[in-house]
Amino acid sequence: MDEKEKLITPERLEKLYDEVMKHKSFAALSLPGLSEERKGVFVPGLAILCGVFDALAIRELRLSDGALREGVLYEMEGRFRHQDIRS
Repeated sequence: MDEKEKLITPERLEKLYDEVMKHKSFAALSLPGLSEERKGVFVPGLAILCGVFDALAIRELRLSDGALREGVLYEMEGRFRHQDIRS
């Protein structure tokens, strides 16, 4: 996945929303990589993400290969060294 594909933007969310709205039910939803088990939570999650982007005026969100737990560990390590990993 290249760097551009790792960015979530309001424009990309709107495009995804438009695609989702073409379907009459979660079961009819067909997106690459979306499993049957996740269909029921995908649309509500998309709605929440769209709302958060709008409310906080987020211009982009970058996907990470790491997990939340890894991020917490990196942050804790940085605090011991008096470093801020966000900079």
